[in-house]
Amino acid sequence: MITDLRNPSLRSRHWEEIETVLDYKFTPEDPITLGKLEEIDAFQHTETIQEISGKASSEASLEAILKKVEDSWKSLEFVVLPYKDFKDIYILGGTDEIQVQLDDSNINIATIASSRHVGPIKSRVEDKAKQLDLFGKTLVRVQSYLHLNSNVVKLKFRNCKFSRSF
Repeated sequence: MITDLRNPSLRSRHWEEIETVLDYKFTPEDPITLGKLEEIDAFQHTETIQEISGKASSEASLEAILKKVEDSWKSLEFVVLPYKDFKDIYILGGTDEIQVQLDDSNINIATIASSRHVGPIKSRVEDKAKQLDLFGKTLVRVQSYLHLNSNVVKLKFRNCKFSRSF
């Protein structure tokens, strides 16, 4: 019980749940002591307090995964290359690293979304899932263009006739 109440992942929403279960409002002026916990019969609710503490830890873990996904996109560099001989026109370079990042992010977001403890961050997770979906669709179009463009170059090269003069 003491360890559960000292859980650093407990947020105000968890403390409100604990106060409801214990039917007691904690205040900064009235510190939590062993005597106070015995006085309010807190030890009769050990299992419920453990569940709330466990939920808080799980929620914190999900938030950490979400932050990791968000941060990974902030640091990902997109390689752009000049397009042919045009000035100020660029195309996206290789997309392999971007695709790997997208796949990893989608797996992490799906994992978070499927958790029963997603509640407090559900809207952020849904927003991130929509953003990743839109980006994925855009990336497919870019990859299709790059593939089509490389095939056109190959086709032009194959149709060239070379003459040899000795």
